[in-house]
Amino acid sequence: MNRGANALPGAVVTGSSRGIGTAIAKRLAMTGYGVAINYVNDAARADEVAKGIRGSGGRAIVVRADVSDYDQVARLVKETARAFGGIRIVVNNAGFSQHRSIEEMTIGDWNRAIAINLSGAFHTVKAALP
Repeated sequence: MNRGANALPGAVVTGSSRGIGTAIAKRLAMTGYGVAINYVNDAARADEVAKGIRGSGGRAIVVRADVSDYDQVARLVKETARAFGGIRIVVNNAGFSQHRSIEEMTIGDWNRAIAINLSGAFHTVKAALP
């Protein structure tokens, strides 16, 4: 594992407190990146992921941020850069899906999916570019 003065900078992985996002964060940490474990609702799960990464010799922080809100994403990016001396990787993994037909879906459901799945990716990249 790459640690100390030779450590790689940070990686933001949205939606990394579970599923594919957790796997991506763990892999990046194994290769030496500091990773931000991002969550919205389950702080305990995010803490467990970070604890596992740190227990394996990796570097991880936990940051709550809803990717549909640009200000929260900007804070996620800022905290990650500060913790790890910059950001080299952004993984837009956060997503919102519904297993409903169009007839069952509300306008609010649709707007939430667009806010997370499309605007969230835009917010994360825009905040990380500088």
